[in-house]
Amino acid sequence: MPSLYAWHFLLFSIFHMSLLHCFSELSIASIVIDSQNWYAIL
Repeated sequence: MPSLYAWHFLLFSIFHMSLLHCFSELSIASIVIDSQNWYAIL
């Protein structure tokens, strides 16, 4: 059964990396939106 554990770990790592990628893109988008808002305020 170690192959099953390896497959589960692989899927979990891919899922975790996609979550991190989505969070980083969201944070970058929020920073860009904040900078545009500051530019509009100034």
